[in-house]
Amino acid sequence: MAIPAVFTGAGELIALIKRQDILNKLQKSEDKADVAKRMHRKVKIGLAHGVLNDVGVFAAGFNWWTRRSTAENIPTDVNIIVSSICLPLLMLSASLGGMLVYDHGVGVRRQGTTRRPKEEGKAE
Repeated sequence: MAIPAVFTGAGELIALIKRQDILNKLQKSEDKADVAKRMHRKVKIGLAHGVLNDVGVFAAGFNWWTRRSTAENIPTDVNIIVSSICLPLLMLSASLGGMLVYDHGVGVRRQGTTRRPKEEGKAE
């Protein structure tokens, strides 16, 4: 389930970055920190959400890799520590994802026939 979400989330983030022309601004600017400060809040939230989710995916992969050779897949102390650290990070990431969708409308009504009313300013 996580891998398709990584790709769709990356697509949404790339669209946000392109809309603000951030890569071009970073290349032309002498002050990269100023460009980062002026990024729209939803881009910053999207980057944090993506990084936290990537940490969760890698942690799950690590736990699977290290447990696959143990008897009955019993978790080691390291697996428990990794999972204990990742749980609050993933909860924060879920909260950020909710902010993206419900506060900023990221990924909502972008395709098909529902896109046209949004572009015309006639969203329901």
